[in-house]
Amino acid sequence: MIRLEHVSKTFPGTSAPAVGDLSLEVDEGEIAVFIGPSGCGKSTTLRMINRLIDPTSGTITVGGRDVMDVKPHGLRLGIGYVIQQVGLFPHRTIAQNIATVPELIGWPKARTAEQVSRLMEMVGLDTELARRYPSELSGGQQQRVGVARALAADPPVLLMDEPFGAVDPIVRARLQDELIDLQRRLCKTIVFVTHDIDEAIRLADRMAVLNVGGVVEQYGTPVDVLAQPANPFVEEFLGSERGLKRLSLIDVRGTKLDPGPVVGSDTTMDVARQVMQASATDWVAVVDDGHLRGWVEASYLQGPDRVGDVEVRPFLVTLRPDSSLREALDTLVASPTRVAVVLDEHDRYQGVLDVGRIGGELE
Repeated sequence: MIRLEHVSKTFPGTSAPAVGDLSLEVDEGEIAVFIGPSGCGKSTTLRMINRLIDPTSGTITVGGRDVMDVKPHGLRLGIGYVIQQVGLFPHRTIAQNIATVPELIGWPKARTAEQVSRLMEMVGLDTELARRYPSELSGGQQQRVGVARALAADPPVLLMDEPFGAVDPIVRARLQDELIDLQRRLCKTIVFVTHDIDEAIRLADRMAVLNVGGVVEQYGTPVDVLAQPANPFVEEFLGSERGLKRLSLIDVRGTKLDPGPVVGSDTTMDVARQVMQASATDWVAVVDDGHLRGWVEASYLQGPDRVGDVEVRPFLVTLRPDSSLREALDTLVASPTRVAVVLDEHDRYQGVLDVGRIGGELE
C-alpha cells in the first residue's frame, strides 16, 4: 500500500539530511510503527507520505500512485492524519470537526451526519458530546475525536504522529486498546510514529527502528526484532528488558502447560500428600469435574479426612489462553504457590505455568 524508494529530505540551510536513503514498504492492512531517537526522521518521513513535506529525492507511492503526481490537497483528503496535539478546530463543534473531510469532498448532509454518529460510537464517544467544543472535552476525548475525524471519509491509509503522547498512561493504554480494536474491524493501513518502545511493540505488525538521518537499522515484526536485534544500536535502543518485552507478545496458548499437583475434593489426605511429594510442592490444587476450586497448603493436609473437608483457598488471579506470558510472570511472582493458573474460556482448569516454562520460551 505504501512504498518508499531511496527517499531523502534535506532542509534548506542544513548540510546533513533529516532523512537519508530510506527504502521500505508497508503492506495493506498492517500497522507499521516508526520508532527511534529524536532526530531520526520519524515525523519527517510520515509528513512526506501525505506531502506536508516534499521529499528532496526518491519516490513515495500510496496505493500504487506516486504522491508527487497527485495534488497535495487531493492526496490528503484520501489519507487520514492524527497528530499528538489533535489539531481540532476550536471554533467548530465535535460533530463539525469530525465532518470536516466529508463536507470538503461534498458528501450529502444526511450521509455525513450518519457517519459522524457512527464514528462517535465506534471510538467510544457519547453522542451527547456532538454539540460541544474541543475545549469542553478531556485530552483522551479529544484524541478520540481526532481519530474519528481522520476516519470520517473512510480513507484506506491512516498516518498517526505520536497521537497518544500527550495523555496520561492510563488513558494512553485505553486509547491503544481502542486502536487495536478499531484495526481489527476496519483493517486500515496505518503508519504510526512513537518514541515509546512499549507502545511500538504493542501496536505494530512491523516496526522500523530508525537511526539519526532516517537510517533503517531494522524492519520486522516486534517478536523478530526483540529476539534477534540486527546490530548493537538496535539492541541498545530496545533496552535491557527486551526479554520481558518479548514475553508480552507471546500468548499462554502457545506454551506447554504443567498439569500441576491436582486432586479432587474426595481425595484422601494421604493421597494428596503423595501427589504433593511427587510434584515437589507444598500445596495441591483442588479440581472437581474440570473446574478449579482453589488450593490447599501442606499444613492443612493432616488426618484421615478428605481434602474437601478443609479450607480451600482460591487463586486470586487466573489466566486465559490469550493472556501474555508477561501477565503470567507478573501473576506467579505475586502468587504464594509460585505458579500461574490457566483456565479456558469455560473456566475449566488447563494447568499451570512456572518460571522455568516461561523462561524456556525465550531460548
